[in-house]
Amino acid sequence: MKTKLIMTLAAGFVLAAGAQAQSIIDSFETWQYAKVGYCPCASNCVSTSAPEALGGERDLGVGRLAGCAMDSLFGDVCLTFPNTASLSCGPGVLGCMHISYDGFDNSIAINPTGLGGVDLTEGGACNAFVLLTTSDLGANVDVTVYQDATHYSFAEIAIAADPTFTFAETVLPFAQFVPIGPEGGADFTQVGALDFVLCNGPAGADIGMGVIRTAHDGSPRSRGFWTNHEALWPTDSLVLGAWTYGKAELLTLLKTPVRGDASMSLAQQLIAAKLNLAAGAAPEPIADAIAEADALLAQCTGPLPYKVTARSALSAPMLDTATTLEVWNTSAE
Repeated sequence: MKTKLIMTLAAGFVLAAGAQAQSIIDSFETWQYAKVGYCPCASNCVSTSAPEALGGERDLGVGRLAGCAMDSLFGDVCLTFPNTASLSCGPGVLGCMHISYDGFDNSIAINPTGLGGVDLTEGGACNAFVLLTTSDLGANVDVTVYQDATHYSFAEIAIAADPTFTFAETVLPFAQFVPIGPEGGADFTQVGALDFVLCNGPAGADIGMGVIRTAHDGSPRSRGFWTNHEALWPTDSLVLGAWTYGKAELLTLLKTPVRGDASMSLAQQLIAAKLNLAAGAAPEPIADAIAEADALLAQCTGPLPYKVTARSALSAPMLDTATTLEVWNTSAE
């Protein structure tokens, strides 16, 4: 591992998530070390109790793929840098490092059901891994999520070459995983094991990985999600049209049957859209529709509902705008 690395403290990533749900997979606080011999295909594996890691144990395995000269190859946690897993390859050495989570078994071999069915989505609140990665010469992180021995999914992250070793935060949505198990992919609500592989760099590449967590990737969520996850709301009030509503009032609107009232159809989708923006969704695709929704509701007086029936001239534009908002709110589902 080269001498210069710029790293943000793990606490900063927790704060950056704000009100969003998240779970730490590993904050890399427990020391671990595995050095590999000089023979081709040599490897070394260490299983270590790590209270901060998912399942309470971290399995670390390092393997030499090429380069048999007296050049070093080792993997460590919290030795080269704090809160970091590091793969250090000497000149001409090709190596890889597995970091696995499959519960307490004191074995580097993957137990595909060792975690006992962990819900990585946190009940639908999370839909992505967030990893901190760096490499001086470039590399990959391969991630495999196991449900069991026959259901697992795979995704790969490319790490750009950066001689300054500045850690970059990478978001890996669960939707990017492809099923590779003989009977299909993993159910991310019933996870039995996780395997992260730092590999595929050129000879001599050094690779680092910081805090791993799950979070939401900022994509829109549906009206139903916000109705059932009030603890994740990023704000306690919203303006709909010309009226300001508190959280309790907004929840009542979301849960009230529409019963042919176009203003309620529009209001429910507008609430979801504005919560999505407050939670970090990009506004560009939907800004005009949100402005149109507010303008339509502002033509009515007092608080919702406005009982806009099919006879009203406002009904058709309200329903059209509600449909536009609903399509965006559910675009990531």
